Amino acid sequence: MELYEVKILDIISVSNDVFTFILEKPEGLSWEPGGHMHVGLPGFMDRDPSDKELVRHMSIVTTPQQGVIGFTTRIPESCSTFKSQLSAMEEGDRLTIFKIHSIMKLQEVDIPMVFLSMGIGMTSFYQMILQYQNLTGRKHLTSVHIAKANEHIYRDEIEARQIEGIKLLWPDNREQFKNEINQLVRADLNTIEGAKKPIYYIVGSDVFLVDMIDRLIQSGISSNRILIDKKEEKRIPFFEKYMIG
Repeated sequence: MELYEVKILDIISVSNDVFTFILEKPEGLSWEPGGHMHVGLPGFMDRDPSDKELVRHMSIVTTPQQGVIGFTTRIPESCSTFKSQLSAMEEGDRLTIFKIHSIMKLQEVDIPMVFLSMGIGMTSFYQMILQYQNLTGRKHLTSVHIAKANEHIYRDEIEARQIEGIKLLWPDNREQFKNEINQLVRADLNTIEGAKKPIYYIVGSDVFLVDMIDRLIQSGISSNRILIDKKEEKRIPFFEKYMIG
């Protein structure tokens, strides 16, 4: 496992309690939009490997072409040890990043996609949505992001691009979100025979993942068309109750 100690170049306030940390990019390091990394605070290597208090898994919100690597996170008033110590850090301080990996990848195929996210989960999809405009052979991308009113992170940045072929939905309550999902599923199930079915990408809390997976599968969407930001061994528990045999 390769560790990169990097300097904090900037800390940007996205909303009341959401911040983007911009870090220097290690030379030669690359990743795909939708990638993620582990972020370790000073001293995390001195602890027992099972102690994850000073380490968190973060989605990467920048591209290698930008020359920096960044992540966005919510830091509420009452927060974990990790978030508390992170909030006290300043430009010039150093963090350690490692396990840079991409699971939620766009593929150069003519298949519709549906992104479902909540709250800070949009950080995983932000660069993927921006990358979409550079791809060819795409049918359609629909993004449904639920958050409190006026707390949809990256909404202004994404909408300003006016990317062709993308439908952006920003529900701010559960009922509206549920209705949007139901409409998408009905359209999916009513597509003509032979038409390519969409792939559903889901990012959010574990509770959100369980709810969305159950809603989709119970509505008739097959599990092989549902992607979550988990490695295979961690993906299995979310789907095992739907497995046959």
